[in-house]
Amino acid sequence: MALAADSMAFTNASQNATSYAWDFGDGTTDFTESPAHAYASAGAYTVTLTAGRCDQQDTATQTILLEPDKVPSAQDAPFWEPISPNPATRSLHVRLTTVGMCTYEIQYTTGAVLQAGTVSLAQPIAIDQLADGLYYLRLFEQGKCIGQQAFVKQFPE
Repeated sequence: MALAADSMAFTNASQNATSYAWDFGDGTTDFTESPAHAYASAGAYTVTLTAGRCDQQDTATQTILLEPDKVPSAQDAPFWEPISPNPATRSLHVRLTTVGMCTYEIQYTTGAVLQAGTVSLAQPIAIDQLADGLYYLRLFEQGKCIGQQAFVKQFPE
């Protein structure tokens, strides 16, 4: 990910809160419910959300690790075209330009693999079980990563 240009979506999971204070761990803050934030450089960041209502507050903290991409993006990879739709609600369509069989992984922004399978030209990749948020789709051919692309999963309107 080109960190200066890309932003990460942060999802607030608190319930019944009326105020939100995000600290992104890089000296910047935000006071919206579920903000997006762009980091200027790779590194480990401790993100803190303090959610409140009346005189009560609750704090959640998570450390994220941002690394520069070591694989090409869909725009740079000659093996596949950008996924569609993006943002997506129920499924992703992948159009491969390679002739080999490919597998995929859907990763959360922390790098945790949430879903994996085989890419099929006839079947879209189902994502309706994922929560709303920012994810990465990584494609592999013969075990080697051939590209990745960020996508946003959002609840259908």
